[in-house]
Amino acid sequence: MTNGIRAERAALIGLPRAYVWFSHHRGATVELPGKSHHLTIGFPLTAARAVICAIALHEQDDGAPVISGCLRLLASPRDAEPARLVFTGRAQARLARQDAESLAGETLVSIADCILFEELLESVA
Repeated sequence: MTNGIRAERAALIGLPRAYVWFSHHRGATVELPGKSHHLTIGFPLTAARAVICAIALHEQDDGAPVISGCLRLLASPRDAEPARLVFTGRAQARLARQDAESLAGETLVSIADCILFEELLESVA
């Protein structure tokens, strides 16, 4: 594994929906749209204005994660601003830091799209 990597992206998703999505997929593998990667998701935790979850990104035919670490969805202190997806973690040594951080950023965008567009049963009446 390389030294630590970090990526951050804006996300137009709410904390409750993100928590439901991570809870629904905890312990599972999610195929990311348009990628040859899949994501393994840990158990999500909530904080006052955050959802925190361990993730690992794998290539289709490789058992070892390409990148792995902690994903945080942080609510903005101002309601008008978007939330932030922040990844901190590590990558395989074969990846240059810039490539690993770019891959982490692309993964954040894919996760945000999955959370935003996937049909979820958020409550039962």
